[in-house]
Amino acid sequence: MAIQAHWAKNVIKVLVFVCLANNSITGQNLRENRLTDIQQEVLNQVFAPQHNKVFIYNTTDFDKGWSIYFEKDDLSLITQKVGFPTKITDGELLEILKPNVIKQIWHEILHLKPYSLEKNRFNPKIILTKSYDKPVDLKRGVIKISAPIIIGDIAVYREIGAQKSPIFILQKAKQQWEVIYTFYHWNIIE
Repeated sequence: MAIQAHWAKNVIKVLVFVCLANNSITGQNLRENRLTDIQQEVLNQVFAPQHNKVFIYNTTDFDKGWSIYFEKDDLSLITQKVGFPTKITDGELLEILKPNVIKQIWHEILHLKPYSLEKNRFNPKIILTKSYDKPVDLKRGVIKISAPIIIGDIAVYREIGAQKSPIFILQKAKQQWEVIYTFYHWNIIE
């Protein structure tokens, strides 16, 4: 009888340990599958000035194809595809994106993974959608976004829409993230 009671206590201890470990791992996975607070801050500040609703697919894009722009230190591929808004010159961009920053951005793009976006972390003008390529989505202009890559006071992220795929370079000044340079991975002009 005493052996059975001792055995039962040990089984209970093991089960409690397994449950606690499982909850810890599950909680960690949930935290890892969401944007960091600073990534969320970047997106909220980028989309805050919008006067209209913005429709965004509910999972971040993790395509690696745009890493090509950050493979070299000369930025020639970026400056050939400049767009609006752009607030700095190509020379100023080269001063901001030092070779070590470019290399870090390239590395982070290669390690992008999908993150679930959370409605409650966005301003009310952001509408998260469950699809992006159905006719209704195309009509509403749903975009997919990458998770922002943040290196110090510089952030980079990509949008993908039906007509264009801009890549934005932002800089933080006075607690505000601001787009300082825009270039296009592709852009369809009709």
